[in-house]
Amino acid sequence: MQDGPAQNSFEPLVDEYLAHLGVERGLSRHTVDGYSRDLRRLLNHLDHRLLGGPGEVQELHVVDFMVALEKAGLAPRSRARVLSAVKGFFSWLARERVIGSTPAEDLETPRFTGKLPTMLSSDEVERLLGAPDAGTDRGRRDRAMLELLYAAGLRVSELVGLRLDGYRADAGFLLVWGKGGKERVVPIGQAAQAALDDYLGGPRQRILAGGKKRTRRTG
Repeated sequence: MQDGPAQNSFEPLVDEYLAHLGVERGLSRHTVDGYSRDLRRLLNHLDHRLLGGPGEVQELHVVDFMVALEKAGLAPRSRARVLSAVKGFFSWLARERVIGSTPAEDLETPRFTGKLPTMLSSDEVERLLGAPDAGTDRGRRDRAMLELLYAAGLRVSELVGLRLDGYRADAGFLLVWGKGGKERVVPIGQAAQAALDDYLGGPRQRILAGGKKRTRRTG
């Protein structure tokens, strides 16, 4: 069975990068093997997209890969490690002028990668996420906000600045505008996406409609 086009064009570059890690950067054999496993996962994923080479890889391809890992049940810490390997590989390709720019440059690992904040216990986080009243529209809105803050590691200013056209439900990620108007792509987990979809499925429209009614009565 022959490898697909992505495998054929990427394999020599991955091998060269791994050699660079071992020889020029002096990483241990164990560490290099870990990079190798993570990058082979990427190659297998890209192979199904029939991409001809690294210059054809776009940010959405990398986001799709990370979302696929999450859906496959890979732990947050492991996904963070994979993303680090992917970023390192594409940054090296850019430095070697194999590609013009890295498609993984703006991808950020959520600040909460499976670890609870040190100031909160597991029970406290559960109580926080369960505090909003799911029987009300505003409670379902607040639940979606808390899930996004926790799962995606958003700043409050980033949360309130989210736009509907920045939500990619099919791929499971958000486009977030941070400081200086810089845009980045943030994958979100299943629980956060479910809460967001629930809020957008009705409560948001009813809350907005209620606000308009009050404005007309008092205007």
